[in-house]
Amino acid sequence: MSQPAVSNAVARLKVMFNDELFVRYGRGIQPTARAFQLFGSVRQALQLVQNELPGSGFEPASSERVFHLCVCSPLDSILTSQIYNHIEQIAPNIHVMFKSSLNQNTEHQLRYQETEFVISYEDFHRPEFTSVPLFKDEMVLVASKNHPNN
Repeated sequence: MSQPAVSNAVARLKVMFNDELFVRYGRGIQPTARAFQLFGSVRQALQLVQNELPGSGFEPASSERVFHLCVCSPLDSILTSQIYNHIEQIAPNIHVMFKSSLNQNTEHQLRYQETEFVISYEDFHRPEFTSVPLFKDEMVLVASKNHPNN
């Protein structure tokens, strides 16, 4: 797009969202809070459109995407190296950024695709999320035979 075309598009977006979207900052510009808020939704919409274009299927072997994956503790110490090794074999140019904790922002990060995937014991029962059981886990308690409660 030419610079005038971008300026016209931004002018239309300013009217549509009733916000400046970008403000001068030093010698450049920076997004407003509303622009940051819109970014996740716009990015998600563009990704959906891109996924539906003919011939735009996901090709792991040639993809250079960056994925953000949250793996909660204690799974992180077990799974991150396995995930990394598997991805390295089938998709050598993909980068995975691991986070190891869930917090109150995790749902927000999923919704706005700041985090693409979460591996957790916690289930997200919301219609906008899909969850798939990965495995069944058994916890065991080990204690000395000499423990007073045996």
